[in-house]
Amino acid sequence: MKYIWLCLLLSSLSSHAIFQTIYSGYKTSTVFQSRTLEQEAAFNALDVELSQNAWNLSLSSEFEDTFLDSLFSFQAQRTISQTYALKLSKNTFKYGTFSLEHSQSHVDISDWNISSFSSTTRDSLFEVRNSLVYSFDIIGNESTLLEDVARNQFEFDKMNNELQRSQEDLEFYKAYLAAKLQVFLNKLSKEFKDRAQERTKLIFRRYKDGLSREVEYLQAKSSELNSLQELEKSESSLKESVAVIETIIGQDIPEKYFKALKWEFKELSQWLEEIPKRENLEKLSLEANVALTLKLLEQFETKRSSKLTLNASYTTNAYTDSLSNSFEESTDSPRNDAKAISLIYTVPLGADFSKSKKEKLLLDNRRTQLQQIRLTDELKLREKVLMTQLEKFAKAYQYTVGQVDVSERRVVLQNSLYLKGIGSFDEVIRSEEELLNARSSLYRVLFDYETALGEYAFLNGSIKPLLKAYQD
Repeated sequence: MKYIWLCLLLSSLSSHAIFQTIYSGYKTSTVFQSRTLEQEAAFNALDVELSQNAWNLSLSSEFEDTFLDSLFSFQAQRTISQTYALKLSKNTFKYGTFSLEHSQSHVDISDWNISSFSSTTRDSLFEVRNSLVYSFDIIGNESTLLEDVARNQFEFDKMNNELQRSQEDLEFYKAYLAAKLQVFLNKLSKEFKDRAQERTKLIFRRYKDGLSREVEYLQAKSSELNSLQELEKSESSLKESVAVIETIIGQDIPEKYFKALKWEFKELSQWLEEIPKRENLEKLSLEANVALTLKLLEQFETKRSSKLTLNASYTTNAYTDSLSNSFEESTDSPRNDAKAISLIYTVPLGADFSKSKKEKLLLDNRRTQLQQIRLTDELKLREKVLMTQLEKFAKAYQYTVGQVDVSERRVVLQNSLYLKGIGSFDEVIRSEEELLNARSSLYRVLFDYETALGEYAFLNGSIKPLLKAYQD
C-alpha cells in the first residue's frame, strides 16, 4: 500500500495535485479508518437492537411421570408421557407478540384403573396439540419505545462520530497548510540565502577593487550569516511540520515532492460556490442528544406507568390411539378447540421507583437544551467573525501583492543607486529585508486566508466538500 501511494504521488506531480494525493493517503490512515470502524460499530449496534425481535424457533422435549391426587378419579391415575414440541415465535416492537406451537405427546396409561375410566382399552394414546397465541400491550407498550430509543441512540452516535471525523478532517487540513507554509518559507529562505551570498561576493570584489568599504563588506557578510541562520530555522520548522502530516496519514512524504507545489489565490466568492452551506454538526449532535434524552425519559415514565395487556389464544387438539389420526383430527377441521381472551391491567406500586434516575435525565436534558441555545448564539457570532476575517485576508492579499511589487522595484533601484555611488549600502540591505518580509507576508496571508476558510467550512458542516475541492 505504501509503494502504491508513493507511485500515485509521483504521477500527481505533473498535475500539481499534491494535496489530493495526500488526502487519498489520509483516507487510508488509521485515524480515518478508525472513524469508519466507529460508524460501522454504530450500525452494528442498531442491528443488534433491532434483531432481538427476529423470528425464533424452539424445540423442546418433556418426560413426565405423574401420580397426583385429583378432583376426578379418572385423572388420579399414574400417567407417563413423553412430549415433543416445536414453537415458532415473533416479537415485534409495534404489533405485539405472536407464537405458533405444535406438540405431540405419547401418553402411557397402562397403569390406569380401567374400571374408573372405560373410554379406551388401549395402553397408550397420542395427543397432538396446536396453539396460536397473541399478546399486545394496549397501554404502556415498552417495545415501541425500545425501537425508538435504539434508533435515537444510533442517530446520536452517528452525529457524534461525524462531528469527530469533521474535527479530524479539519486538523488534517490545517496540518497540511502548516506544512505547505513551511515549504514556501523554506524556498524563500534558500532564495535569499543565495542572494545574500551573491551580494557578499560582489561587495568583496568591490572592496578588493577599492570601490566598496570594508564596513560594507562586513555588513554583507553579516547579512549572509543571518540568512544562513534563518535557513537552518526554516529547515527545522519544515521537518517538524512535515512530520506532523506524516504522522496523521501514516505515510512518509519526501521533501522533494513539495517542489511541485503552487499556491494561488482564489476569490472568496469562488470558494463559497464550491462549499455548500450545511447544518453545523455540533448543533446536529446536540439535537440528536436532546431527542435521545426525551425518549429515555418517555421510556422511564412508561416503565413506571400502568399497563393494559391483551392476551388471545386459539388451541386445537386430538387424542387417538394413532399419531397420524391425532394429527389429522387436530388440523383438518378440528372438533376440539379452545378459545381464550383476557385483559390484564397492571399497576406498579413503586417498589423499584428511582427518583434520582429521572432527575438525572431531566437535568441532562435541560443542560443539553441550554447548550443548544448558547451554541446557536455562538454559531452566529463565529460565522460573522470568520466571514469578516476572510474578507480582511482577501483584501490583505491584494495589498501584499502590491507591496511585493514595490519592494522588488525598490531592491533593483537601491542596488542600481549603490553601484553608481549615489545610494548607501544600508539602504540595499534594508530593501532586501523589506522584500523578504513582503514575500513572507504574502505566504502567511494565504495561510491565514485558507485556514479561516477551513474553519468556516467546518462551522457550516462542509469540511469534506472543501477537502474534495482543494487544489494546489
